[in-house]
Amino acid sequence: AALGAARSYVSYCARASRVPTSLEAVRNKAVELGIASSSNTAGLIPEFSALDLPFLVPGGWDGLPKVMDSQPMADLGKAAEARGFK
Repeated sequence: AALGAARSYVSYCARASRVPTSLEAVRNKAVELGIASSSNTAGLIPEFSALDLPFLVPGGWDGLPKVMDSQPMADLGKAAEARGFK
């Protein structure tokens, strides 16, 4: 029954185009996983707005692991955890 309620909740959020609400469902553990753009995530975690800036990764795809393992990305993770996301 709980799974059906969670699906209904997420379905409602999708129809209402309220992505931050579906992210809140993830934070509140009503659903296990959600997908949202960085601009919608920034509504709950303002630091994520930095990801909306256009940028190039030095080294192209080969440089991406270095960026993902960088201190700024770790700081984004800490900001998300401080607001109840893991």
